[in-house]
Amino acid sequence: MELRNVGADEHQLKPGVQLAEGLRVHVVPAILLEGLTEAKKRALLLADNKITENALWDRKGLALEFPQLSELLIGEGLEISIPGFAPVEIDQLSTD
Repeated sequence: MELRNVGADEHQLKPGVQLAEGLRVHVVPAILLEGLTEAKKRALLLADNKITENALWDRKGLALEFPQLSELLIGEGLEISIPGFAPVEIDQLSTD
């Protein structure tokens, strides 16, 4: 099994590292994310998953995440499209 880069910040490890530990993988490529605001970090993590070809989504979780993230991004003058989701995709989550 091959693990792609795993993101981590200065406060916690992304769940992928915990998965690697569970699989007894001893070396995991990682990218350290430092100095990001909460909004940018959350947007980056969503974008990271969006570009993964085989990503599976918890649609209910996404439906809850986007309204909260939207408020944070607006507060920083950023667009909700930063994570790579089209407005129609975000709208569809609320109708599922």
